[in-house]
Amino acid sequence: MSQLKDVLVLSVAHKWDIFYDSTPQNQRSNSEKIRESFMRRRSLSVGRGSRSRSPSVGRESEPGVVRAPQLLSQCITILASVISEDCRFKTSAPRPSRPPHSLQAVTLDVAQFLLHAHRHDPRVISQIGFALLPAFLSFSSEMHTRLLAFFDDGVLGNILADLRSLQGTRQLKSSADLPYSDSVLNPEPPMVSILVDEAQEDATVSHVDSSWRRWTRSLTPAAILESIDLVTASSSTVHRFHRLLSRVAESKPDAYLDTLAVVAYHTPRARYAAISLLLSYWPHAVGHLTISKAFPAINYHEALARETQGPVISRRPHSHHYDHQFVPWRFMSTSTPGLFAGMSQNDCHSCAKPISGFGLLCPLCMCMVHFDCYDYPDGSFFSQYSVAADASKQKVAVHRFCHILPQRHTTTPEVVHKEQHAFRPVNLFSLTLCFICRDPLWGPVMQALKCNSCKQFVHESCLSRASSANLPRCRSVAIDDTYMTIPWASLRQSFASHYRELFLTESDLPHRTYEEISVFFTVLWTQLQILANGLALGSIVVVQESPTFEDGQLDEFELHYLVNLYEAYLRSRNPNISVALSDHFAENRIRVSDTHVFFNWNILSFITSVIKMPPSLPKGSADMPSTDLLTPAQPGLAQASPLDDNEYPYEVVTLAHLRDQLGDQLNLHSEAAARYLLTHLFHLGFFQRVDAQSRLFDGSPHPEQLQCSFPIPLGLEVSVEVETLVSAIEACMSDIDLSVNEAGLLLLVRKFWPDGMLTDYALRRLSKCLLGWILSEDDDLATMLRDYVARGLSLPGVRSGVDIQPWPSSTYSRPTAASSANNGGDYVAGRRALSNRYAARWLLALHDQGVDEYATMIFDLLVELAQDLPVADDFFLGQGRDPVDKREVVITEKLLHSIVKLNQASVVFTTFDDLFQMWLARASSLDTDSQLPLTSLSRLFNKELDSSSQRFSTVVDPRLTMTENSSLLNINPMRVIIDIATRNKEGYDRTLHWLCLFVRSGIEISVPTFMQLVSLGSKFGVSLEESSLVIKAALWSCWFKSMGRQDMQGVVAAIHSDISHELVRCVQSRDKVTEALQVIRQSLATCLLLYGCDRTFLQSAGFIEEKEVQGLPSRRKVNARNNTITDPIIVNVGLIDALRSYVETGLDEVSCLAARFFDAFVHHAPFVESYEVDNFILRNGPSLCTCMWQFYAVQAPEISTIRTSLLLRFLVVDSQPFQALLENIFAEESNWEARLEAVVRLFRMVEDTTSPAFDVEDRQWRSSVIDIFRYFFSALWDDEREEIRLAVDTWTQTLLPAHFDAITLCWNEALVKSPIADRAKPVSFLNQLRPHFPHWRLLSWDVVLDALLEGEFIQRNGDDEDGPMSAHLSMYGLPSASRNTMRVDPDLQCLQHSLLSLALRMLADGIPAELGNLLKLKDHLARALGFSEVAMVTAGTGNAFYVRFSGLNAIPEVAYPCLNELMVVLDSAVPYDLPPSAMGGRFVDEETASNLLVGSAFIDLFLETVIQCEDMESMPPITLKNLLKALIIVIYKHDFDSRALKPFQGQLRRAVKRAQDLLLLDLSYDIRQLVLTCCYAFIKRWPTLTGNFVCEAIESAISLLEKLNYLQNADDILVDQTRNYLRTTLGIYAFSGVFYLLCKVRGHHGPNQQHVLRSVYIVQRPRSHEFFSIIKHIAGAHVKAERNPHPHESLRDALLRDTLPRIVDGDDESLQAVLDNVHTYIETVHHTDYTPALMQCESSAG
Repeated sequence: MSQLKDVLVLSVAHKWDIFYDSTPQNQRSNSEKIRESFMRRRSLSVGRGSRSRSPSVGRESEPGVVRAPQLLSQCITILASVISEDCRFKTSAPRPSRPPHSLQAVTLDVAQFLLHAHRHDPRVISQIGFALLPAFLSFSSEMHTRLLAFFDDGVLGNILADLRSLQGTRQLKSSADLPYSDSVLNPEPPMVSILVDEAQEDATVSHVDSSWRRWTRSLTPAAILESIDLVTASSSTVHRFHRLLSRVAESKPDAYLDTLAVVAYHTPRARYAAISLLLSYWPHAVGHLTISKAFPAINYHEALARETQGPVISRRPHSHHYDHQFVPWRFMSTSTPGLFAGMSQNDCHSCAKPISGFGLLCPLCMCMVHFDCYDYPDGSFFSQYSVAADASKQKVAVHRFCHILPQRHTTTPEVVHKEQHAFRPVNLFSLTLCFICRDPLWGPVMQALKCNSCKQFVHESCLSRASSANLPRCRSVAIDDTYMTIPWASLRQSFASHYRELFLTESDLPHRTYEEISVFFTVLWTQLQILANGLALGSIVVVQESPTFEDGQLDEFELHYLVNLYEAYLRSRNPNISVALSDHFAENRIRVSDTHVFFNWNILSFITSVIKMPPSLPKGSADMPSTDLLTPAQPGLAQASPLDDNEYPYEVVTLAHLRDQLGDQLNLHSEAAARYLLTHLFHLGFFQRVDAQSRLFDGSPHPEQLQCSFPIPLGLEVSVEVETLVSAIEACMSDIDLSVNEAGLLLLVRKFWPDGMLTDYALRRLSKCLLGWILSEDDDLATMLRDYVARGLSLPGVRSGVDIQPWPSSTYSRPTAASSANNGGDYVAGRRALSNRYAARWLLALHDQGVDEYATMIFDLLVELAQDLPVADDFFLGQGRDPVDKREVVITEKLLHSIVKLNQASVVFTTFDDLFQMWLARASSLDTDSQLPLTSLSRLFNKELDSSSQRFSTVVDPRLTMTENSSLLNINPMRVIIDIATRNKEGYDRTLHWLCLFVRSGIEISVPTFMQLVSLGSKFGVSLEESSLVIKAALWSCWFKSMGRQDMQGVVAAIHSDISHELVRCVQSRDKVTEALQVIRQSLATCLLLYGCDRTFLQSAGFIEEKEVQGLPSRRKVNARNNTITDPIIVNVGLIDALRSYVETGLDEVSCLAARFFDAFVHHAPFVESYEVDNFILRNGPSLCTCMWQFYAVQAPEISTIRTSLLLRFLVVDSQPFQALLENIFAEESNWEARLEAVVRLFRMVEDTTSPAFDVEDRQWRSSVIDIFRYFFSALWDDEREEIRLAVDTWTQTLLPAHFDAITLCWNEALVKSPIADRAKPVSFLNQLRPHFPHWRLLSWDVVLDALLEGEFIQRNGDDEDGPMSAHLSMYGLPSASRNTMRVDPDLQCLQHSLLSLALRMLADGIPAELGNLLKLKDHLARALGFSEVAMVTAGTGNAFYVRFSGLNAIPEVAYPCLNELMVVLDSAVPYDLPPSAMGGRFVDEETASNLLVGSAFIDLFLETVIQCEDMESMPPITLKNLLKALIIVIYKHDFDSRALKPFQGQLRRAVKRAQDLLLLDLSYDIRQLVLTCCYAFIKRWPTLTGNFVCEAIESAISLLEKLNYLQNADDILVDQTRNYLRTTLGIYAFSGVFYLLCKVRGHHGPNQQHVLRSVYIVQRPRSHEFFSIIKHIAGAHVKAERNPHPHESLRDALLRDTLPRIVDGDDESLQAVLDNVHTYIETVHHTDYTPALMQCESSAG
């Protein structure tokens, strides 16, 4: 580089032209070519071709283009290479010969030389400049000052100086010689008038020498902005930087376009600096920030102050970054729903309520407020003044205004200092008087200047002419009412003088255009509102003498009349309107009568885009068709011919051009209307003066000389810069800095407000930009947390507590202390505030243009955004899935996530249903069974609001709205699918698919929604497959959350009520069995989840398959039951009925499912309390019993245990349905096969008695199952079919003792638990069953005894304590003493006697019983037989006792069966060890047991019964027979010689004697035969105990024979038996003196035959002849006596032989009687054929 520098220096010294040695002949001069190039615009062939941003000058392909010599090109190339590559490195070892930055310095010297050598060649200068731009990146910061000086003085200085001479100005011929002030102020018609025809004549000239237009290309400031940090740069660098910017801004009016390009296409750092530059130099074009942190102003004075004073500097007086410039505005009433309150275009930013009518608008930030809400700190003050007539009175006036901001922030606000006043221009919103002239300050805007100190308002013209005479020094004058008061006439005259040009008569209106009348009306309407505000606030006081003045009403004058006239005309007529504006109205569907030009931002934007167009346009192009705006280039048209420049707008034009365009394109011919409209546009910032003056019309220069620029293009323009604007907005929205975001949003809402003339492409692109920004919130927040919050750095664009706060305060700003650091919440709050302030309003305006189109566009854009996102890996999507399916799932998920996010941002408005339906249509392709959960669905549906935790719905966050509107929470996605389902069957089918998709993603679907879908299914007629989807959805829904959703049972029941018939048909026909079983299984699983069953248990039990719940999201935590479950669980009856119908089909799989379901409900459902199970059984008893009956028809191991526990659980609650079932089955009319099958099932139940499951905890359950045993065992004798009886008998033989013991326990409990009336039946059954199972202890002795005791009045413990019956009586207030008077319950008596019979039978069969139980049973038996005095008496040492009884009158009839069973016990051969102490008597103290029979314990009771029983003959014959048989048994089988029975020998004899008395009664032969047998048995078995019984027996027998007339009835069986009885008795006792006794005494029966023992009277007279005749009859000659020592003697001889010796030994008193009777005997019976031995005996006796 040093050598190159030397060569260049040498060439200059020798005046060598080494770069230009020749010039082509066809080369034109540089100045001519450049002039032509600058007169042509850089344009974009929209829709017809493409265009590059490359410069139009010096294209190599064009002929005649000036080319730089090869040597120069090489030098520039080398220079660029060295700068880009070598200058990045520093000198390693600086020394005097090679100082630091020496290479950079030499490079700059070479560039400076080349620049100086070609200072008149802009193209070469441009190439050199671009070659040096990378130096800002490669040079060190110490070299930045030289670089800036190089560009400032060398590059830009030369270019701008050369180009300035080429600028052209359009001259107006008719007014060239007139000063502008004269033409404006001249009351005569202006000398310059717009005539369309004449304007077209100048079209060609104006194209050649027209106003200044877009320059070709400038050196972009991107590199400078990226490299120089104005905060840390040195003062010299800052100075050079601002000097450079000032030069560019002043010399290149369209420099904002280059800055905008930096914003659009460069790095975030350069973008930030470029936005700061735009906000500093063209603030009215961009606007100002209100939400985020303000950009630093690029101002040399502030930069210098920052360097000298530090980062904290004093604010500039009267201005800060958030200053507003409010203007009066008329807000039209809108029909926006209340749902969008706070975000529509006309909503107040202070109170969030809609503005209608007069309000205030800041066009720089689009802030709008009610006039009443306007409490802007710098825009309102109170003034207190006195009344001149009475100084003691004070009045207060309120003034409302707003300062006018300067056109550039690089200068201080415009302040006029005079007489110590400091005046600034303001917009007045309440009319007041001029401090100088005391006239009203008329005008809509910029009416006055206000002193910041004394707060007085003056006309600008008055101030310019004022002197110290009429302008007192500041604060030197006391203000009184004269400064505030004006007469009404003066007010009227002043108004007429000021607005004379706006006066039109009614006849003039038809000759005026709509635009003119609209301008006039809006100006006057605004003035009227300002006047009304002044009167209301007291800033002006009008003195009038009319009566209405007393009421505070101002008399109307021309102002009121004209406003009413113009408004009425605009509303009622159809005034002439320009073609351009008419097309705009048509595109936006605006009615002329509903809008006004002044107060519609879209109309003003359109007018601006029209007036900046060239004056001469092709025919038909005035309407500016929207189809060509921002349309991409058409393929194949890139080489189209260049278009006419007249189709593209200017960037800089003269004010005269703007005026001409208003007249030409918009029919605004009135100078006043044009002036007001241009002033309005200028004041709103649509264009500005190039010289940056704050007033458009200030009298100088002339309109043809006054240049105006349009900083930042509008969206309606047909210009390449619109693409740059869109790209800039996109770049700003992609930035993480909130300040940059807000800058982009300002550009969007101010330059691209939705308009009907914008193309779909433009709106889609901008909408996509906005949507992408809204959707990027989470990612940007993560970046903030990672890169800023974690490092303690300030968040970019987020205001801190020390920053100045804007007015009005943002609804979403979070209050932050001055010392606190920003966090992620502040960032989110800022983003949401921006969204609501700008994005939501812009999108709402777009939405209002067409709801359907808005929804379609939003969805399409969301699809594009979702498709641009990367696909996650297999970890999130599942392995093994098809890549195409993966991507579709991801897109669908992200698409839904985007919709949810937009809902959170409240920007879908009324299109949620449409968006959701579009998403549903896309989601229809997803497979619900294998689909992974869509996490965004859970965020879409509303949650319960928890005010305590401040958790809100995820669809719409109330904090996102400026008003609290509960309707925002009514967004219900489920309503969308319900609406689709109600349309038709196809929609219903799709809805079921979506329902499964929702539930599988964890969405909690409400029970009413399920019920609504089920109802629709009933309406359309659903199939099994469709019902399966609903059931599946219900299952998944309950899988996630089952608490508190018990009504879901109704859903399942309703489904089965619709499809039960189809299910039954499928099961019966075995068609679609798998599908049917799945529906049943999932239905039951759903119910079990509702009952609280554990999910693991349901899976292990087979109700839920693993694949059915695989992939489901984690379910919610289930709270404890006592926290949530309050209502009882009631199982739907319809569901159980449907389940019964399925079970009745006989399919084993269905029965197993039902059995497992009932078991889970009863035993494994924690939500179900025991009483709820009982209620369930009571409600569904018949169905449950039917199912249970079917369960026992299934031989499946999986339910063998389940059915047992279920059976018991059901029966323990309600056994009646089961009894009815069995009764119906075993009815006589039923077929025997059904009964046999029933017996089989009953036998299985009997077999289950030994199962561990045959138990119900904490319940007395055994009594409920006795019907099973009763019906089963009764078939042994009750069924008519031999097959059944044989089968039962066979099966019973297989039962084990454990079975019998288990059944016994059931009988025991049944007997104790059952009511008395119900006990007789089972006891009777047991008595029937007893013979078939003699060795089965059917009942325990304790149960028997307790049951017997229950009917007793006194307990059997020896004292006189009241028993259970007495306790029962006391419940009814009856004393226990009343038991003697109460009638004993016959049912209880019958039961007791039946139990005694059963017990006695059990004893007889050998059922062991302890002695105590045996004696207790004896006690009960004694009472049952009728003994009145029965007691248990202790015996021996007190450990034993015996039963004492007496007082028997008559045996009750109910006790007769007990006598029968007593016979059986007495006849039993069961041995029993019986101690004497248990029997009483003289051996009561002995406890040594005797080996007797079990019946021996009842001997005394039996004998006493026989002895004491009265009217024994009145007993039923069978009972009497059994009694006599029992006596015979006692005589024969029981050992009365034992110690235990010996005391009862006398009772035995008396009992026999009591029986003997029956012989002479008129009883049946059988009974009297038994009596004879009894007497004979006693005589023969116990001869030692007979005593005189033999004589009495013989006498009774003889009397019987006599009674029976034995001679005539010799063949009578009783006669025969009696005869044999006498013969045998006499034969036995022939040698025992029996005949002697018979001869000695005669027994005579007393008159009272009711006594058991008859009195015997001794009489001294002989026996009758008949007596001896009977003896003769029975003692025949051949009858022998037993044990006779003389075997050949007859009985007759034996009697006589025995008697004769006894006569000798007898007493004297009876000797004669004996002799007489013996004599009679000899004469009658035995008087012949004596044997020798007898004769010898007689001789001895004689």
